[in-house]
Amino acid sequence: MKLYKPARSKHVKRGYFSYITESVFDLLFLNNDNIQKYYHDLFDIWGYGNGNIFDVCFIQDNIDYMNNANEYSNIEDIQKPNYVSNLGPYDLNNLTYELRLISEKKINQFFILNDHCQSLYNERIKQIDFTKTIGVHRRSTDISGHFPIVSLEKIFNEIDSCDFNHIFLMCDNKTDYQKFKERYGDKVISYDTYTSDNSVIPFYRYNNTESDIKNHIIELVLGTIILGKVKLLICSKSNVSAFSILSNSKLKYKILE
Repeated sequence: MKLYKPARSKHVKRGYFSYITESVFDLLFLNNDNIQKYYHDLFDIWGYGNGNIFDVCFIQDNIDYMNNANEYSNIEDIQKPNYVSNLGPYDLNNLTYELRLISEKKINQFFILNDHCQSLYNERIKQIDFTKTIGVHRRSTDISGHFPIVSLEKIFNEIDSCDFNHIFLMCDNKTDYQKFKERYGDKVISYDTYTSDNSVIPFYRYNNTESDIKNHIIELVLGTIILGKVKLLICSKSNVSAFSILSNSKLKYKILE
């Protein structure tokens, strides 16, 4: 079986992980071990420049898809017998340990970092003791279009109830990042350089250069994978948080609302 994932509704101005996490859910619902190749056809996505945004960080067989596209079926058109209708990135209440074992396996199989990103990842995790590090994903900016933004005070209260030496932080804007730094100082570990200067507008909605967008995607992907390795993940509802949770069946997490 050869499958491809199309860029569904790319005109809607979707963030990077809305495409990537959706793909993981499709694989989870399909739950088929006979997939020979899986191709992400994510070309020319609004806000992300030219080219295939999957290829910025991950490996896939572009040559085979280019030469044999007729052999690939759209994963969205295939019956998903194990589909969980009320399970999605914004509602993980029915995400069992058994389902996370499947999603973890699929991510390890089809979301393989390219050499450049793998090298960056290896360098970054050398600096982190995951047994003493909690993870926090602060999602604000335009998430308010889906549901209320979780207050920083609520996040801080949850962090303060934990035992940790460091916080690995992913934050979608520099204003909130600075507030974490002011409160926790050198305990904060973060690589979010290419993130929004605006607390309402996400980075990809700016008129960014190709280079900045590429670096932004790399930061997103590596940060999301690292969040899946911490001793405890504190987060709100988001596609980034969902991918991290799906990537590690043993990850302990708390989703704040």
